[in-house]
Amino acid sequence: MDHRVPAGGRVEDAVIAPVAARTGLPGSDLYVRTTAAVAFAAQQAAVTCRHSDSGDDAVTVLNRAFDLVRGGLP
Repeated sequence: MDHRVPAGGRVEDAVIAPVAARTGLPGSDLYVRTTAAVAFAAQQAAVTCRHSDSGDDAVTVLNRAFDLVRGGLP
């Protein structure tokens, strides 16, 4: 699968298109857009919260953010 941002496209399109393809829903669907927005929010939170002195690399922090989303954010 090609994960590059389409030429002239937005970064969001790189997430929206595969979610739409996987679900069979149009890219304008609320589920597709919400899923993409959650993925971007988790990534942004991981980048913001990652501290180089914590010992965790960026991928570990991002995986923890996605684990929170998967768990339903208690």
